[in-house]
Amino acid sequence: MRLFVFLAAAVVAGCVAGQGVRSGGDGIRGAAETLEVTPGLRTQDVSEALAPIRPRLRSCMRLAVFGNGPDVLDVQDGEDDRVLIPFTILSEGTVRVDSSSIRSVYLDENCVEELVESIRFEPLFVRDVSVTWTLTFSTTAAERTARRTALASSFARVCEALTEGVPPGGGPPPEDYLKRSAQRLLALVPSLDPMVRRAAEAVASVNPVDRWTLFRAASKEYGLEAHCPAVEWLAQP
Repeated sequence: MRLFVFLAAAVVAGCVAGQGVRSGGDGIRGAAETLEVTPGLRTQDVSEALAPIRPRLRSCMRLAVFGNGPDVLDVQDGEDDRVLIPFTILSEGTVRVDSSSIRSVYLDENCVEELVESIRFEPLFVRDVSVTWTLTFSTTAAERTARRTALASSFARVCEALTEGVPPGGGPPPEDYLKRSAQRLLALVPSLDPMVRRAAEAVASVNPVDRWTLFRAASKEYGLEAHCPAVEWLAQP
């Protein structure tokens, strides 16, 4: 795959057109990693900016995928491990990613989008630079089991925050329940698993019926069957 870079930059960086950028011991499987970078920024600079992102990709580990119907299927060993991550570096140095353009079996696209968009560059001399990052990434059954345990723990903490203030024997919650439970949940967000944070923020801002819908849908998307009786009870008509 050809890397479009300025000739001088290619010489300094030691990159040859069509040569891959090798990844280190960061958990990415496979020998070669490639970057296609349009003129305006050296490939070496982009690779260095991605360095802190590479090991954090493991936090985006996918546990399940939706099948052709409503069923959610557990990710299995031996699937296609290729990953395609296109993104754009804007002139002011920020990064824009469209999660729908990311292709991966083993990584959650929204999580990858959030990680890559956290990168910052110096302002560019051109309007923007387009990058296509390709690599290989896969996980083992043991890794996915450990990940599922971590996610379940975060969902349990979300449930605890939403349950506090709900009368143990049923009955309507206090008038300020929604406000106070949202405050508790938002205070909890920074300490949650990155993939649960988005769900927690969404759950905090809606009514009890939608809370249960979002909580259940998010846990199912991650291959879990998380339960929260208090939230489910409050959602009943």
